[in-house]
Amino acid sequence: MKFHKACLIFLGIIVGASAPRAAGAWQVVGFYYAYRIMIDAYGVDGNKYIAADARGSLPDNSCTMDEFVRYIFEPHDIVGWPDELIGSSATPDPVDAAAAIEKSAWKTESLYIPQKLLPLLYDASRPSIFPKFEEQVNRMNEYVQLARTTMYKNQVTEAAMAAKPEFKNLKTALIGISQMRRKDIYVDLDGIVTSLENRGIVAVKVQVTAIDGTTFYQLDSAATVEATMNSSDNKLRTFSVSKLENIIKNTFVSVKKHLPPIQNLDKWTFAGVVENGNIKL
Repeated sequence: MKFHKACLIFLGIIVGASAPRAAGAWQVVGFYYAYRIMIDAYGVDGNKYIAADARGSLPDNSCTMDEFVRYIFEPHDIVGWPDELIGSSATPDPVDAAAAIEKSAWKTESLYIPQKLLPLLYDASRPSIFPKFEEQVNRMNEYVQLARTTMYKNQVTEAAMAAKPEFKNLKTALIGISQMRRKDIYVDLDGIVTSLENRGIVAVKVQVTAIDGTTFYQLDSAATVEATMNSSDNKLRTFSVSKLENIIKNTFVSVKKHLPPIQNLDKWTFAGVVENGNIKL
Protein backbone atom coordinates (compact mmCIF):
# COMPACT_ATOMS: atom_id res chain seq x y z
CA MET A 1 0.00 0.00 0.00
CA LYS A 2 1.42 3.34 -1.04
CA PHE A 3 1.92 6.22 1.34
CA HIS A 4 -0.91 8.72 1.08
CA LYS A 5 -0.16 10.95 -1.90
CA ALA A 6 2.05 13.88 -1.02
CA CYS A 7 2.52 12.39 2.38
CA LEU A 8 5.90 13.74 3.24
CA ILE A 9 5.94 16.96 1.33
CA PHE A 10 7.43 19.21 3.97
CA LEU A 11 9.25 16.74 6.15
CA GLY A 12 12.31 18.93 5.74
CA ILE A 13 14.81 20.29 8.22
CA ILE A 14 13.50 23.85 8.00
CA VAL A 15 9.81 24.29 8.71
CA GLY A 16 9.92 27.78 7.21
CA ALA A 17 8.21 30.94 8.32
CA SER A 18 5.57 30.58 5.61
CA ALA A 19 4.43 27.21 6.91
CA PRO A 20 0.97 27.13 8.48
CA ARG A 21 1.06 26.46 12.19
CA ALA A 22 -0.80 23.17 11.85
CA ALA A 23 1.68 21.86 9.27
CA GLY A 24 4.59 22.66 11.57
CA ALA A 25 2.94 20.70 14.36
CA TRP A 26 2.29 17.69 12.17
CA GLN A 27 5.83 17.84 10.86
CA VAL A 28 7.26 17.35 14.35
CA VAL A 29 5.02 14.32 14.82
CA GLY A 30 6.20 12.91 11.49
CA PHE A 31 9.85 13.38 12.38
CA TYR A 32 9.32 11.68 15.71
CA TYR A 33 7.69 8.59 14.24
CA ALA A 34 10.40 8.24 11.61
CA TYR A 35 12.81 8.25 14.58
CA ARG A 36 10.70 5.64 16.41
CA ILE A 37 10.96 3.33 13.38
CA MET A 38 14.75 3.62 13.56
CA ILE A 39 14.64 2.66 17.23
CA ASP A 40 12.33 -0.27 16.53
CA ALA A 41 14.60 -1.56 13.76
CA TYR A 42 18.06 -0.92 15.22
CA GLY A 43 17.71 -0.10 18.89
CA VAL A 44 19.07 3.06 20.48
CA ASP A 45 22.73 2.15 20.04
CA GLY A 46 22.28 0.85 16.49
CA ASN A 47 20.42 3.88 15.18
CA LYS A 48 22.80 6.03 13.16
CA TYR A 49 20.23 7.63 10.89
CA ILE A 50 17.80 9.94 12.72
CA ALA A 51 18.70 11.68 16.00
CA ALA A 52 21.42 9.07 16.45
CA ASP A 53 22.86 10.41 19.70
CA ALA A 54 19.55 11.21 21.38
CA ARG A 55 18.98 9.49 24.71
CA GLY A 56 15.87 9.71 26.83
CA SER A 57 13.91 8.38 29.78
CA LEU A 58 12.11 5.45 28.16
CA PRO A 59 13.15 1.95 29.33
CA ASP A 60 15.35 1.39 26.26
CA ASN A 61 16.94 4.85 26.71
CA SER A 62 15.10 6.23 23.68
CA CYS A 63 13.24 9.53 23.72
CA THR A 64 9.68 10.55 24.26
CA MET A 65 8.41 13.14 21.80
CA ASP A 66 9.12 15.93 24.29
CA GLU A 67 12.70 14.72 24.72
CA PHE A 68 13.15 14.23 20.99
CA VAL A 69 12.11 17.83 20.32
CA ARG A 70 14.50 19.15 22.95
CA TYR A 71 17.30 17.21 21.27
CA ILE A 72 16.76 18.42 17.70
CA PHE A 73 16.19 22.10 18.54
CA GLU A 74 18.42 24.73 20.10
CA PRO A 75 17.34 25.67 23.66
CA HIS A 76 16.20 29.13 22.57
CA ASP A 77 13.98 27.53 19.93
CA ILE A 78 12.10 25.49 22.53
CA VAL A 79 10.56 28.48 24.29
CA GLY A 80 6.84 27.86 24.65
CA TRP A 81 7.12 24.06 24.64
CA PRO A 82 6.16 22.81 28.15
CA ASP A 83 8.31 20.11 29.76
CA GLU A 84 5.63 17.46 29.29
CA LEU A 85 3.49 18.76 26.45
CA ILE A 86 2.98 15.30 24.95
CA GLY A 87 3.74 12.99 27.88
CA SER A 88 5.67 9.83 28.62
CA SER A 89 4.23 7.47 26.00
CA ALA A 90 6.60 6.20 23.32
CA THR A 91 3.74 6.17 20.81
CA PRO A 92 1.35 9.03 21.59
CA ASP A 93 -1.72 9.47 19.43
CA PRO A 94 -0.57 11.55 16.44
CA VAL A 95 -3.79 13.56 16.15
CA ASP A 96 -3.74 14.46 19.85
CA ALA A 97 -0.02 15.27 19.72
CA ALA A 98 -0.37 17.57 16.72
CA ALA A 99 -3.31 19.34 18.35
CA ALA A 100 -1.36 19.87 21.58
CA ILE A 101 1.62 21.28 19.69
CA GLU A 102 -0.55 23.59 17.62
CA LYS A 103 -2.30 24.92 20.73
CA SER A 104 0.95 25.49 22.63
CA ALA A 105 2.94 28.73 22.69
CA TRP A 106 5.82 27.13 20.79
CA LYS A 107 6.79 28.70 17.45
CA THR A 108 6.39 25.98 14.86
CA GLU A 109 8.60 27.89 12.42
CA SER A 110 11.65 27.21 14.60
CA LEU A 111 14.68 25.68 12.87
CA TYR A 112 15.91 22.15 13.47
CA ILE A 113 19.58 21.40 14.11
CA PRO A 114 20.42 19.46 10.92
CA GLN A 115 23.49 17.66 12.23
CA LYS A 116 21.41 16.27 15.09
CA LEU A 117 18.37 15.28 13.09
CA LEU A 118 20.08 13.79 10.02
CA PRO A 119 23.73 13.30 10.99
CA LEU A 120 24.70 11.18 7.98
CA LEU A 121 23.32 13.69 5.51
CA TYR A 122 24.63 16.86 7.10
CA ASP A 123 28.18 17.84 6.11
CA ALA A 124 29.90 19.05 9.28
CA SER A 125 32.75 20.52 7.22
CA ARG A 126 30.24 22.97 5.69
CA PRO A 127 28.23 24.02 8.75
CA SER A 128 26.42 26.90 7.09
CA ILE A 129 25.01 24.76 4.29
CA PHE A 130 21.88 22.75 5.01
CA PRO A 131 20.99 19.67 2.94
CA LYS A 132 18.64 20.54 0.10
CA PHE A 133 15.00 19.76 0.65
CA GLU A 134 14.89 17.01 -1.95
CA GLU A 135 17.92 15.39 -0.32
CA GLN A 136 16.24 15.49 3.08
CA VAL A 137 13.06 13.86 1.82
CA ASN A 138 14.80 11.21 -0.26
CA ARG A 139 17.08 10.30 2.61
CA MET A 140 14.17 9.92 5.01
CA ASN A 141 12.51 7.63 2.49
CA GLU A 142 15.70 5.61 2.21
CA TYR A 143 16.05 5.30 5.98
CA VAL A 144 12.52 4.01 6.46
CA GLN A 145 12.95 1.44 3.70
CA LEU A 146 16.30 0.30 5.14
CA ALA A 147 14.63 -0.11 8.51
CA ARG A 148 11.87 -2.17 6.96
CA THR A 149 14.42 -4.41 5.25
CA THR A 150 16.26 -4.90 8.54
CA MET A 151 13.03 -5.82 10.31
CA TYR A 152 12.10 -8.22 7.53
CA LYS A 153 15.46 -9.97 7.86
CA ASN A 154 14.75 -10.24 11.58
CA GLN A 155 11.59 -12.21 10.79
CA VAL A 156 9.15 -9.31 11.10
CA THR A 157 6.51 -9.82 8.42
CA GLU A 158 4.97 -7.12 6.26
CA ALA A 159 1.68 -7.56 8.10
CA ALA A 160 3.39 -7.25 11.47
CA MET A 161 5.14 -4.05 10.37
CA ALA A 162 1.88 -2.56 9.15
CA ALA A 163 0.31 -3.24 12.54
CA LYS A 164 3.07 -1.56 14.52
CA PRO A 165 2.04 1.81 16.04
CA GLU A 166 5.25 3.40 14.76
CA PHE A 167 4.27 2.77 11.14
CA LYS A 168 0.56 3.42 11.63
CA ASN A 169 1.21 6.70 13.40
CA LEU A 170 3.81 7.81 10.85
CA LYS A 171 1.27 7.27 8.09
CA THR A 172 -1.26 9.35 10.01
CA ALA A 173 1.29 12.10 10.60
CA LEU A 174 2.28 12.21 6.96
CA ILE A 175 -1.33 12.56 5.88
CA GLY A 176 -1.64 15.45 8.33
CA ILE A 177 1.45 17.17 6.94
CA SER A 178 0.22 16.76 3.38
CA GLN A 179 -3.26 18.05 4.08
CA MET A 180 -2.12 21.08 6.04
CA ARG A 181 0.41 21.99 3.36
CA ARG A 182 -2.13 21.57 0.59
CA LYS A 183 -4.47 23.76 2.59
CA ASP A 184 -1.74 26.40 2.64
CA ILE A 185 -1.03 26.05 -1.08
CA TYR A 186 -4.69 26.53 -1.94
CA VAL A 187 -5.27 29.51 0.35
CA ASP A 188 -5.64 31.55 -2.88
CA LEU A 189 -7.71 28.92 -4.65
CA ASP A 190 -10.15 31.56 -5.91
CA GLY A 191 -7.26 33.30 -7.64
CA ILE A 192 -6.14 30.03 -9.21
CA VAL A 193 -9.68 29.32 -10.40
CA THR A 194 -10.05 32.80 -11.91
CA SER A 195 -6.72 32.47 -13.71
CA LEU A 196 -7.69 29.08 -15.14
CA GLU A 197 -11.12 30.29 -16.24
CA ASN A 198 -9.48 33.16 -18.09
CA ARG A 199 -7.62 30.50 -20.07
CA GLY A 200 -10.81 28.67 -20.94
CA ILE A 201 -10.31 25.96 -18.31
CA VAL A 202 -13.31 24.80 -16.29
CA ALA A 203 -11.90 24.60 -12.77
CA VAL A 204 -13.52 22.09 -10.40
CA LYS A 205 -13.07 22.49 -6.66
CA VAL A 206 -13.50 19.72 -4.11
CA GLN A 207 -13.94 20.02 -0.37
CA VAL A 208 -11.49 18.04 1.76
CA THR A 209 -12.05 17.12 5.39
CA ALA A 210 -8.61 17.07 6.96
CA ILE A 211 -7.46 14.61 9.56
CA ASP A 212 -7.89 17.25 12.29
CA GLY A 213 -11.54 17.78 11.36
CA THR A 214 -11.05 21.09 9.56
CA THR A 215 -12.16 21.50 5.96
CA PHE A 216 -10.66 23.23 2.96
CA TYR A 217 -11.08 23.32 -0.81
CA GLN A 218 -8.52 22.20 -3.35
CA LEU A 219 -8.50 21.83 -7.10
CA ASP A 220 -9.69 18.47 -8.43
CA SER A 221 -7.24 18.07 -11.31
CA ALA A 222 -8.85 15.04 -12.96
CA ALA A 223 -12.35 16.52 -12.75
CA THR A 224 -11.06 19.84 -14.08
CA VAL A 225 -9.54 18.15 -17.14
CA GLU A 226 -12.74 16.20 -17.78
CA ALA A 227 -15.01 19.23 -17.36
CA THR A 228 -12.82 21.33 -19.65
CA MET A 229 -12.70 18.76 -22.44
CA ASN A 230 -16.48 18.24 -22.21
CA SER A 231 -17.27 21.95 -22.23
CA SER A 232 -19.07 23.29 -25.30
CA ASP A 233 -16.68 26.26 -25.21
CA ASN A 234 -13.58 24.08 -25.18
CA LYS A 235 -10.93 25.17 -27.67
CA LEU A 236 -8.18 22.84 -26.43
CA ARG A 237 -7.34 19.91 -28.69
CA THR A 238 -5.62 18.02 -25.92
CA PHE A 239 -5.53 18.52 -22.18
CA SER A 240 -4.21 16.43 -19.31
CA VAL A 241 -3.51 16.58 -15.59
CA SER A 242 0.19 17.14 -16.26
CA LYS A 243 -0.57 20.07 -18.59
CA LEU A 244 -2.92 21.55 -16.00
CA GLU A 245 -0.27 21.26 -13.29
CA ASN A 246 2.31 22.91 -15.53
CA ILE A 247 -0.02 25.84 -16.14
CA ILE A 248 -0.61 26.28 -12.41
CA LYS A 249 3.08 25.93 -11.52
CA ASN A 250 4.07 28.50 -14.12
CA THR A 251 1.42 30.95 -12.92
CA PHE A 252 1.62 30.71 -9.14
CA VAL A 253 5.01 30.82 -7.39
CA SER A 254 3.87 29.02 -4.23
CA VAL A 255 2.51 26.09 -6.21
CA LYS A 256 5.59 25.96 -8.43
CA LYS A 257 7.74 25.69 -5.31
CA HIS A 258 5.74 23.03 -3.52
CA LEU A 259 4.00 20.86 -6.13
CA PRO A 260 7.12 19.08 -7.49
CA PRO A 261 8.10 17.71 -4.06
CA ILE A 262 4.53 16.47 -3.63
CA GLN A 263 4.74 14.61 -6.92
CA ASN A 264 8.15 13.19 -6.04
CA LEU A 265 6.85 11.90 -2.74
CA ASP A 266 4.07 9.94 -4.40
CA LYS A 267 6.80 7.32 -4.87
CA TRP A 268 6.97 6.62 -1.14
CA THR A 269 5.66 3.23 -0.07
CA PHE A 270 5.27 1.06 3.02
CA ALA A 271 5.33 -2.11 0.97
CA GLY A 272 7.59 -3.50 -1.69
CA VAL A 273 8.86 -6.59 -3.43
CA VAL A 274 11.20 -8.77 -1.42
CA GLU A 275 14.24 -9.53 -3.54
CA ASN A 276 17.35 -11.29 -2.22
CA GLY A 277 16.29 -10.50 1.31
CA ASN A 278 15.84 -6.79 0.64
CA ILE A 279 12.62 -4.86 0.22
CA LYS A 280 12.69 -3.22 -3.20
CA LEU A 281 10.43 -0.26 -3.97
